[in-house]
Amino acid sequence: GFTAAGTSRNFHLYFDVAGSGAPVATVPDQVELTDDVFFEGQNSYMIATPRATYYYHKQGGGFAGLRDQENREWIGYHPTGGSGGSYRGIPNMVFDISGSSFFHPVFINATSSIVSRGPVKLTFRTQSTEPLDPWECLWDVYPTYAKMTLVTKGRTGYWFLYEGTPGGSFEAATDFVVRSSGQRTPASDSWEGDVAPPEWVYFGDGGLKRTLYLVNHQDDGNVDSYRPQDDLMTVFGFGRSLADLNGFMTSVPRTFTFGLAEDSAFVPTSRVIASAFRTITASAGTVEILSVGVPTTLAPENGASGVSGSPVFFWTRVSGANRYHLQVSVDPALSGSFAVDDTSVSDTSRQVSGLLAGTTYYWRVRAAIGGEYGSFAPVWSFTTGLTGPVLWTPLDGAALANGTVNFVWSNFLGASSYHLQVGEDPAFLTGILVDNATLLDTTLSVPGFLPGKTYYWRAGARMGGPTAFSAVRSFSIVATGIDRNPSTPASFSLAQNYPNPFNPSTMIRFGIAERGRTKLEVFSILGERLATLVDGELEPGSYSISFAPGEEIPGTSGVYLYKLSTRAGVIVRKMLFMK
Repeated sequence: GFTAAGTSRNFHLYFDVAGSGAPVATVPDQVELTDDVFFEGQNSYMIATPRATYYYHKQGGGFAGLRDQENREWIGYHPTGGSGGSYRGIPNMVFDISGSSFFHPVFINATSSIVSRGPVKLTFRTQSTEPLDPWECLWDVYPTYAKMTLVTKGRTGYWFLYEGTPGGSFEAATDFVVRSSGQRTPASDSWEGDVAPPEWVYFGDGGLKRTLYLVNHQDDGNVDSYRPQDDLMTVFGFGRSLADLNGFMTSVPRTFTFGLAEDSAFVPTSRVIASAFRTITASAGTVEILSVGVPTTLAPENGASGVSGSPVFFWTRVSGANRYHLQVSVDPALSGSFAVDDTSVSDTSRQVSGLLAGTTYYWRVRAAIGGEYGSFAPVWSFTTGLTGPVLWTPLDGAALANGTVNFVWSNFLGASSYHLQVGEDPAFLTGILVDNATLLDTTLSVPGFLPGKTYYWRAGARMGGPTAFSAVRSFSIVATGIDRNPSTPASFSLAQNYPNPFNPSTMIRFGIAERGRTKLEVFSILGERLATLVDGELEPGSYSISFAPGEEIPGTSGVYLYKLSTRAGVIVRKMLFMK
């Protein structure tokens, strides 16, 4: 965005450690380097930016080409042709009549190397190869301009030149030069004198809004000049007179900038130039270490007794946290021998199983944001109850044909009452269907269980206080009408339904060779599960079950799929319902 002169803009920078899971910032390349491009007779850097493409001769140490978005050439160096080619370039910095000249695309007495490259800036260094005449400069190429800092100078003075072709070709009558004072002169006019501070000029083509600007960052009293040469190119120089070939600049370091502006009027172009070279003062604010909140522990409550050997731990959510660290131990200091030491909990609860009966445990939890942990919550303790009753029926994983289930468990010596829980959630957090804590007997008959569902149950006993619950068992209700023939040797099979096509019902036969979890499901042709006919532990044998489209299936004519799944594999067949 645009920031006016003399104003401040604030940025917040966020850092995280590698592997924290925080998204990595991606910045599209706006300065793209292609190395070892052969351009106009020399090995070159080709640097593509949104504003222009630059060609830099690595041995010459100068820019030989600058092509705008419409491929107009603003420098136009060629290895032959004098003013028509070989004289052109930027910065064409050193000319010594004794023969030592540097930073001009026509020469081969320098080496260039990449210092750093990123998505918004490329930095490279050029050094002269003559040890008795050392010259060195650094170039920083940004998306909209290039900046050179002369680091080391040799035996002579120097200048900074633009010798080129504004807008693609030199046209003395229509090209123009504008100085920082606002004075505009045609490219056909020569002039000489120190450019008023701030020292910058720009060149334009009468038929374009686009212009090329050049900046001398350090205001000085050195003479500057411009003249056309042979009506073929510009000759502009900071620190150069019209008649004298000696460079008037002698100090280092010194910085220059050039680039293309997408305007030719004085006011908007001067703003673009100012944004390219004016000093930006940057200061770092106070570093803030991310503060990670502390969760509040909820359950098991501090000091609780008779807690299940498979409790669920709960705590409050911390803003911004992406994971939690839960520790459970018999050590009050939680310094080792952990029953649980889990750093990957993604939610605000975690079920733990296998805790010893009649044992006191200590627990705590903390939150993490990325790779930064907060403090642990205060340590809480709880004591597990005695071992709960032994569950007798239904057996674990049983497949029952009746929706009324008789629950039976062992007598618990000294128990004053029993507690039965039945639900659709093995952790008994949701979907609880039976929660009776006042039972005086060790059996209870419960009706209303639905076919095609799996249920979970456990029992506990009370002796003044609650004991731990028993282990959790599961059972399922298979669809009414399933028949088994245990005397028939069975293999893993799924027969074609009969009749097929069918209306209103059809018979599905299947066989299993070993006891195990068995599922028979019906799907639409699009893969949507419509009904579960069997879901539970079945003994080996051959089975048959009647299927008729009911509430789950609206009875629309068409092809349906039925799938048998056991440990032995999966079989899928098609059936056709004709309404």
